[in-house]
Amino acid sequence: MIKFLRRAGAEIMPYWPQETTFHLEVKTTCGSLSVPPPFISVYQKQKMELYDQKAHDAYILVCVLRIGRKCPSIRLYTNPWSLMKAGRILQLGDRNSKGAYPVSRKEKKTLGNVLTSQTLV
Repeated sequence: MIKFLRRAGAEIMPYWPQETTFHLEVKTTCGSLSVPPPFISVYQKQKMELYDQKAHDAYILVCVLRIGRKCPSIRLYTNPWSLMKAGRILQLGDRNSKGAYPVSRKEKKTLGNVLTSQTLV
């Protein structure tokens, strides 16, 4: 997995040993790069916090964009909880009645690695 992430241009944490377990959370949208995933569940938020900066467990948020279009793309966020706390990527809103957190863009500057379907082949 580290080899794939490196090839994809994702940030590799120096404290990840070869035997790290990777937990991938996949979010999809029909929208473009400027559209964040609409909700993060309470469970997903807990997992982001739990695995934040852990050596043997890595949590990666995978955003698949432009689903159903000719050329979808993927954005990878390694350690998304740290990035959110630092205000560098997405921002969680208040928990709604369905137990999920709405997500909004923190800033216009994009952060994360964008992969197209051609990149992954």
